[in-house]
Amino acid sequence: MSPRGYVFHAEMSAIADAARKGDGVVRVGLSGTRNLDEYGREAIENVLDALDWFAQSQGVEVEIVQGGCVGADAYAGERARMRSFRVHTILPVDRSRVPANWSSWSTSHEEGGVYRERNKKIVRRAAIVFVVADYPEDHGKSRRSGTWMTARMAKEAMKPMWTCVQHQDEE
Repeated sequence: MSPRGYVFHAEMSAIADAARKGDGVVRVGLSGTRNLDEYGREAIENVLDALDWFAQSQGVEVEIVQGGCVGADAYAGERARMRSFRVHTILPVDRSRVPANWSSWSTSHEEGGVYRERNKKIVRRAAIVFVVADYPEDHGKSRRSGTWMTARMAKEAMKPMWTCVQHQDEE
């Protein structure tokens, strides 16, 4: 069965390339808003469904690499574990936005340092990056967005990237 919704069929070749080059584990970096809404949750479910379908059809494992914070990180981590994916958590030094139960969905972890260093580590470990932003990059509310910082790092590293923006048309 193929994945549902608007999932990124064109990028499946990037996932296949990542699986062939490595150790049979496809590592997908995730960076997302702390203000996850239904649209963002649906996008994460679509990506996880696509990865599950791909892993089963290709006989590879999936590892979600994320930063351990509330919102998109926690939701994706919990949902990925329900699919028996690996979840590697790169923890920020500031634990104020890390949920107390992060270790219940993390299969491995490491210290990430300040947010910028943590985000670099996510991009470095991942073969492909998925971002769930609250607003478009040029929106005033995105000025200090760690999600967009991670997206720029992924672009600079020439990593394939999927992007979901929850509030496209809001001023």
